[in-house]
Amino acid sequence: MNSFEAFLERQNEIKRLIEIIKSLGEPINEELRKKIGTLNRAVVVLLCSHIEGYIEDSIIEFIDEICKNNLQCQKIPEKLKVNYFKKDYDTYGSKPEKAKDLFCLHSKLWQDSQNLIVGDLDGTQITEEFNNPEPPKIKKLFEYIGFNELWNKIIDKKHIKDLEIIVENRHKIAHGDSTFTITTDDAIRYRDSTAMIAYEINRILAKI
Repeated sequence: MNSFEAFLERQNEIKRLIEIIKSLGEPINEELRKKIGTLNRAVVVLLCSHIEGYIEDSIIEFIDEICKNNLQCQKIPEKLKVNYFKKDYDTYGSKPEKAKDLFCLHSKLWQDSQNLIVGDLDGTQITEEFNNPEPPKIKKLFEYIGFNELWNKIIDKKHIKDLEIIVENRHKIAHGDSTFTITTDDAIRYRDSTAMIAYEINRILAKI
């Protein structure tokens, strides 16, 4: 199961939650309104978790795939080469025993005739500081691997706005803020927006 298929599988949790919410009917009293509100908040928390996990998994999967497929080094986005070197730079001084291997790797990445092999690049090194799916952080992550246009030109702005709201609401929930309302229509829209974001990311990365 690849990262996108795993994301769709996790989305089934959201589907089941929304089915439960709909089965409760209209909030005809305060107790029912609170139940529906709680379930809608649960949808937001799960959506935030699922899209964060998908972003991390898709980056790691992308890096693994270009290594497995022996991608020619001249086809690696230059920004990925530069940023990967920046990540390793401090290691040269702090772990001199690794300096030779790192030098050989980074030299290889800039030789057009060379091909990647499994283990050359580590996707977790790229995602290690990614801890929540705020749009600017996702944008930065994809810029890191050379997809500068992905976030601004490929992903629909309305979906980005919904993701901003999801993350903001998840933060509020985490800090016990109950002063805001998430409707079932909101929850459904957020579900659809995260699905479209994941779909577009999968579509672009699959082309490489």
